[in-house]
Amino acid sequence: MTTDRIISKVQKLLALARNNSNGNEAEAAAQMAERLMRKHALSTADVELSALLADDPLVDQEVEVSSSSWRIKLAWVLGEHCRVSVARDRRNVGLSADRRRWRYRVYAVAYGHASDVEVWRYLLTVAERQVNREAAAWKSRMGGLPSRSQMTRFRAGAVQGLAAKLREQRRQAAGGDSDSTAMVLQSRADRARSHMESLNERLGTYKGGTGGNRAGYKAGQEMSLRAGVKGSSGPARTMLA
Repeated sequence: MTTDRIISKVQKLLALARNNSNGNEAEAAAQMAERLMRKHALSTADVELSALLADDPLVDQEVEVSSSSWRIKLAWVLGEHCRVSVARDRRNVGLSADRRRWRYRVYAVAYGHASDVEVWRYLLTVAERQVNREAAAWKSRMGGLPSRSQMTRFRAGAVQGLAAKLREQRRQAAGGDSDSTAMVLQSRADRARSHMESLNERLGTYKGGTGGNRAGYKAGQEMSLRAGVKGSSGPARTMLA
């Protein structure tokens, strides 16, 4: 019997023990579950993790982020906030059937629990929209004078400012979390990282991009992701800045 089948059997026995109105049957089911766990060296954590992964499996999803460095950095910032590991993947994509025409495309590939990745994708869309709105507003205030490189520096600064804001939010939230809550959140982040590493033999580092300017940084710190969405609900609401 495979480990997955053993864990599944233990879970069914534990459910029977919890939900059975017959005391004798409930006790017998609990004892059988305990014997199986001892025989196969399974901990309660193993059983609980298996149930978690069945309901909220580890996945990987990609989003094209173009070659602009601020976009992949935004994906990393939000990945950390959502307990998701994000890798940059630069691919040679053919544009014609004979592949004589091609171009490089850049993707942010997110690894983590399905619910966390879903929130990450949601916030990435919202945050990118907000950064571009703030950049357009700044250009208008400056009379349309900023150059393309200055606009890039503004967007990079906005990502840096947002990153600082989200770090402070997490620091404040951690102060009110119990030790068990902190361990659960860290475990989700650790599993996401392990999942990414298991699917990638080599993970490099990225040193590209440009520094941000002060105006962009200030805009990022004041930016509200909630303002970019109407009627948000579910897990994403709790992650909005």
